[in-house]
Amino acid sequence: MTARIDQILNFLATNENEHTLEEVSASLGIPLSVCRRVAIFLGKYGFIEFNGSKMRIDPKIKEFILNSAGEETLAADPFSSVAACTPRKKGRLL
Repeated sequence: MTARIDQILNFLATNENEHTLEEVSASLGIPLSVCRRVAIFLGKYGFIEFNGSKMRIDPKIKEFILNSAGEETLAADPFSSVAACTPRKKGRLL
């Protein structure tokens, strides 16, 4: 399901206009029922906004996605950036 969430958010982030569920579903090749469930989830948590039957990505989420495009994901090594930001005392983590 996370792949579908990523697909929909990336699609909405890179397309300026508002889109219906049918447009998103057809453009991404995602079944309409799956697209609807994902859109409801994303709307519930404020990732996308609805205007009648059309949806668009929240501007702050869009900015985040566009600014992080091409960057390494933390999933590969989630602790690498944590260790770099953790205060140290004489070479040891606090």
